Amino acid sequence: MLNKIYLVIGLMFLLACCTTFEEAEQTDRKTFVHFYSSGTDYFSSVAELDTDQGYIISGQVRNADGITDALVIKTDSRGRKVWQKIIPKGVVNAIQPLQNGYILVGDSIQLNAGSAQVHELENTYARLILMDAKGNIVGHNIKYDSILTTQNGQDVKLNVDYHGDAVALDPSGNIIVLGSFRIPGQKAQAFVSAFSPDISNSLWNVSYISLDYDFVNCNTVHVTPSANIAWATKMFTQEQNVSREFLSLPHVGSNSVHISNSTFGSTDTRNYSVEDFQKSSAGYCAIGTYSETSGLNANMYFVRIDANFKIIPESARYIDGQELLLNNTILDGASRTVSVSYDEGMAITATDDGYVLAGTLTSTPAVGNGGKDILLVKVDPFGNLLWKKLLGGTGDETVSSIRLTPDNGLLIFGTNTINGLSSMMLLKTDQNGEITN
Repeated sequence: MLNKIYLVIGLMFLLACCTTFEEAEQTDRKTFVHFYSSGTDYFSSVAELDTDQGYIISGQVRNADGITDALVIKTDSRGRKVWQKIIPKGVVNAIQPLQNGYILVGDSIQLNAGSAQVHELENTYARLILMDAKGNIVGHNIKYDSILTTQNGQDVKLNVDYHGDAVALDPSGNIIVLGSFRIPGQKAQAFVSAFSPDISNSLWNVSYISLDYDFVNCNTVHVTPSANIAWATKMFTQEQNVSREFLSLPHVGSNSVHISNSTFGSTDTRNYSVEDFQKSSAGYCAIGTYSETSGLNANMYFVRIDANFKIIPESARYIDGQELLLNNTILDGASRTVSVSYDEGMAITATDDGYVLAGTLTSTPAVGNGGKDILLVKVDPFGNLLWKKLLGGTGDETVSSIRLTPDNGLLIFGTNTINGLSSMMLLKTDQNGEITN
């Protein structure tokens, strides 16, 4: 039955991409599409290039009983599964490959069905895992806390919800973990922690708070050769059905309580949600979704950032999928509110000659294959269009990460949903976003 599911999903997806594909083991094919599925829903998180020319990917298993498990899969260079590991009651948000294993960061989920407190029915703790090259967990560190408060004249202990968002190595080989936490009744704060390479020792931990906004971090953190630490976060607040969001780039020194930041969109009347923040040859780049405060009329946007983590406002480009596909139009700041299709910016990677943006387009009567499709856009260093691709079938296809491969191809990881069943999909394309024979 599962083989039939794989075949049907694969054929629908590839036909929609105008691409053919055969499972020919003897060929030296440099592109592929591979699906990972079961009788339960699989949702993609992140895919990284491994040190052996293969890949390491993580996703979420959504079980019928409502419990979410983390799924980690090691593949060869063709996306074929070598091993997989289920980590019960949790998610893995980021992976740092090592020569002899992996560092994983994510959440541990605890369900408290009998709790009288609504916000205590589910609690999350930040989890740092050290895994060997065969998928065995050889180190484990959990970050959790609680507070004592008074409710109705009685002392009550409440759990603090922690999230592990991103991981990187500093110049000394120590592990840098980015995360967030929320004390009940307060805004979500960010934290940065450092651990020894074997994760047995916590070297330092610093937290950062905004009195007006929640920190909603991307799943990437960067450490410079001088040990400065930077990440992208969505500064978020909500009142009733109206949200307010803008891009912030915090950067701090090692073990420093002083935080600097560069912002984008904080004075606009619309929202700038940020989803990905990556390094480039000229500095950094970020991608997200530009929309009304109600979430309607959404466009993809991307912006360049210099080596000192300063956002370059004039570099911003905005993409309405239908305008792009029909008229080759990329919007600038003056025309950024033009919105015909609903588009979300989800992931970005830098190349030697520009940037590849990856997002989601919701089909309209004029463009799309039905439901949601993956929209790839290649621009030059100045934001001019080089090429565009729409990948998808009659179901929903979304993207969670994109990486540049050593042969200048693209590794795209996402989720495919057909008839209510979701599976993870890993695509390796050539440098033009094509799947070739």
